Amino acid sequence: MALDEQAGGTLEPAIEDRNGDLLLLVEHTPTYTNGRRNRGAQAISHKEAERLQSLGATYVESLRGGEITFHGPGQLVAYPILDLKPIQLSVRCYVSYLEKAIIATCAQWGIKAITTENTGVWINDHKKIAAIGVHVQRYITSHGLALNCNTNLNFFKEIIACGLEGKETTSLAKELDDSSISVQKVLPTFLKGFGATFNRELAPLSEVNPELQKMIQEYVDTGAISSANEDRVDRL
Repeated sequence: MALDEQAGGTLEPAIEDRNGDLLLLVEHTPTYTNGRRNRGAQAISHKEAERLQSLGATYVESLRGGEITFHGPGQLVAYPILDLKPIQLSVRCYVSYLEKAIIATCAQWGIKAITTENTGVWINDHKKIAAIGVHVQRYITSHGLALNCNTNLNFFKEIIACGLEGKETTSLAKELDDSSISVQKVLPTFLKGFGATFNRELAPLSEVNPELQKMIQEYVDTGAISSANEDRVDRL
């Protein structure tokens, strides 16, 4: 399984395995994203979108599950692109595996994290440390999870995160009272937890598929793939 460690803010190149699965690791620039529950007639107003953008963030509607949340610096965002058919995982079990990988990561930092009736990973019933929103089409996953490492939590105060009123968003740095915690410091423990949970060996994409890694980096840098690389994408 290949890991990409650089994207859409900063991407950490990816990891790919013999099945061609990828794990994209991203640290976004400030971005509010809305999920499928708040699209179309349920979308936020244009005025509200402008208000969020005035805070210094972009606003994007996506195909993932769930409602509005925030992504930004200090947050480890992982986009697993997996084929669930060979490993015979239902969507519900897949989400549970993502939660377990995050819980294992938190445990490595001395934090006991839990699941609740609400999707995601929590410190207790009221404090959420990681969000999960996935999309699955023809057994292939997209979107993923966001673990708050040292995120500016003030951005969450501007929204009802994931549509859950009366809940608080927290981070590893806040829970441990350690401002030195960063995505780069947390990344090795997350990869260990993810690999153990999904029983995968992770390797940098630059080692197992350097051509694909270059194309991903091209897209990160330019927002597009050159015509010379379009045909290569279909062959990879």
